[in-house]
Amino acid sequence: GEPSEPAAPRTKVFHYTVSETAGSAPGYTYDGHSETVTVTVTDNGDGTLATSVAYDGDGAVFNNTYEASGSATISAEKVLEGRDLDAGQFEFGLFEGDVQVGDPVTNDADGTVAFEVPYRVDAGKNDVGTHAYTVRELGTAPTGYTYDSSVKEVTVAVTDNGDGTLATSVTYGEDMTFTNTYKPLPTDVVLEAEKV
Repeated sequence: GEPSEPAAPRTKVFHYTVSETAGSAPGYTYDGHSETVTVTVTDNGDGTLATSVAYDGDGAVFNNTYEASGSATISAEKVLEGRDLDAGQFEFGLFEGDVQVGDPVTNDADGTVAFEVPYRVDAGKNDVGTHAYTVRELGTAPTGYTYDSSVKEVTVAVTDNGDGTLATSVTYGEDMTFTNTYKPLPTDVVLEAEKV
């Protein structure tokens, strides 16, 4: 007999849909789209199979995001010697290097000075690490007042808990008290009297 012609290759096409099963881990946003994958299997007729895989669009890429946030309260104390302290009487700034962080704050009536500093991790920012700050009194002293010109140091360590939250640990320098004094200026008083 004559040799037979090889059989024509037989091909089978399979279509699959691939999607990510969203988890429940806090802080994560899961990619909800699905991808179509086409697998073509060809019998070469010689005991071997050939395969090819084709993806639609972006090649079955799934993009997840992670975000975390937290905050720290940085506190100092204001003391005024020579008269009662009023709420909002003195203004303070928090600085990281030469850059002021947030808006200035003022003292409470009891002398508390508090900065609320937010931290975050997302696609555009990663605040994890150690932040060295200084706190100082802003403005110039009005007549009769002497301002405390000291600079107070504070460090905040920010860590990611891995669950969408950031933990903060605040370490203060030795003294976080600003002491101003008030001494009224002497004035001349002219008394007039008439003898009757």
